[in-house]
Amino acid sequence: MARARRISLVALALCAVIPVAAAQPNVCSAGDVRCEKIGQLLKFLRYDDSIVRLKKACVDARATFHPNVWVKTEPEAFFGLSPVSKEWPLVVQSFELYVQEACGEPSATVLLEKYREAWDKRLSDPELEAIISFFNTAEGSALSNAMIPVYREFFEFYEPLVSRSSYAAWINYGQRVAAIARGR
Repeated sequence: MARARRISLVALALCAVIPVAAAQPNVCSAGDVRCEKIGQLLKFLRYDDSIVRLKKACVDARATFHPNVWVKTEPEAFFGLSPVSKEWPLVVQSFELYVQEACGEPSATVLLEKYREAWDKRLSDPELEAIISFFNTAEGSALSNAMIPVYREFFEFYEPLVSRSSYAAWINYGQRVAAIARGR
């Protein structure tokens, strides 16, 4: 039974493989023990680090669409503007604003609160207590500490693949639209 319980706790922890990094805000009312315990769980599961990684992945995926990169393969994409145009810095600035808008929401605080709400609905007080107790053991601590390098390794694999496939898809889309426009 103890082995099955530990395995289920490990499985629970491994479900946290969705990465981001921000300090966890204190959203609990004074004396709200359950809220504080769920906050502990989120720290053990490294959701704050996961969120930072997620936000970084969003920005990195868009880097392949940077005007200075994209103009090399699709010079007509910028309506005759190019890196030598006096307006080019405005094109780059516009792209940077796009990235901020595309990757800015939801905020890390909002994401952490959603995680908090999700776990609050799914764990009883005894389950929450048992999970926190597990993470306070040597094995639980080892699992929690291993999550950051596991996230890092996963995203080192994942991010370049997403960036390349996003870029290729974007180029293909642009070529299809150009072909449609030429055929009118």
